[in-house]
Amino acid sequence: MLTQIPFRMLGFGLLVSALACQAETIYRIDFSGTIDSGTLLVTPRSRLESIAVPFVPGGAVRGTILADLGNAPQPIVDQTGVHWLAPMSARLELTLPSLPDDVLLPIPNTFVVEESFGAVLQLQFATVPQIVFPSFVFKEPDPGDRNYRNEGNMHVFIGPGPGILLPDGDLNPAFAAKNLTGSGGFRVLKIDQTVNNDPPLFGLTEFYDLSVNFTATEASGSFVPEPATAALSVASLSLLLALRGRRLG
Repeated sequence: MLTQIPFRMLGFGLLVSALACQAETIYRIDFSGTIDSGTLLVTPRSRLESIAVPFVPGGAVRGTILADLGNAPQPIVDQTGVHWLAPMSARLELTLPSLPDDVLLPIPNTFVVEESFGAVLQLQFATVPQIVFPSFVFKEPDPGDRNYRNEGNMHVFIGPGPGILLPDGDLNPAFAAKNLTGSGGFRVLKIDQTVNNDPPLFGLTEFYDLSVNFTATEASGSFVPEPATAALSVASLSLLLALRGRRLG
């Protein structure tokens, strides 16, 4: 019994430390909607030149944006609302159009923007009208040893609509909204080529040029724990529960 006391103290201490560190600074925005229009440039083997494949309206789109407000400068607050400039990362999934059977290279349906891509999120909480407007431009650093580009931009107009309530002066309000009609857009160009003389790809391992417009119909935003802090909290709580089970057993 006495040997369990230090372990219980350790578990409790870890949990307290995790909660103390969990001054949440990562603001997460999730949105979903439907594709309105767009084009995807791909290269079929039969032509060896890019063709534009149109997106089918009505396809699904889902996205997540993580804004590191803890490492952002103080926002600007004016008569239109609150304006943040924050380091960020993002993930977007969408329904691709039907592609030619002989397309040279696979096209992903999930696109990830890392914080290292140099993107700065321009995040506006506008009180009149009640809208949230995130937008960013990104460009992945060139590795320098090949022909490489991975760059683009995204914007999402969230609101106005039910569930969006942005009080004056609230720097980062939570919201959850449905039945929205806000417009959004995403563009990405990806080229990865180690140039050589071998046809038909000549060293090309990735190529797509995608541009899509969509309507955001649902969205939410709130602070979330950082992954490491959340894992520490779970581990600490699990240790406490295990020791409690041993004592009861």
